[in-house]
Amino acid sequence: MAIEPGSAEKDNEDWVHVSQDLVLVLDGATARTDTGCAHGVAWFVGQLGEAIVDRARRLSLAASVAASIPYVAGLHPECDLTHSGTPSAAVGALRINGGVVEHFVLGDVCVVLDVSGHVQVITDGRVSLTASAERADGKRRASRR
Repeated sequence: MAIEPGSAEKDNEDWVHVSQDLVLVLDGATARTDTGCAHGVAWFVGQLGEAIVDRARRLSLAASVAASIPYVAGLHPECDLTHSGTPSAAVGALRINGGVVEHFVLGDVCVVLDVSGHVQVITDGRVSLTASAERADGKRRASRR
């Protein structure tokens, strides 16, 4: 595995964990506007990734993500987490447990499985159907800079 920041001037907003039975990828959403958060996307993905890995030891992948989001929100109560630009991330996870493959996708990350030559791509198509007004507003604000 390898990840690198989009530019040398910025911290890496992506995060990855690879172990014998778990692969977890977080693709942080680059902040194009003010975020209401003093910590930034890189901090957020690191905290969220570690929290998901910790919870994945005892919960399903979906439950791990669901439990980790409010946990990380609680780590920075001084930030305005209702702000539309609050740090966020797409999540892709794959776990093998007793010969059973479990996967989880949230946002625009894909999980690709190759089982005996049969390739299956798991995606979350909902991201392109949501928040179009917010994405357009973010692009307008970014172009004013």
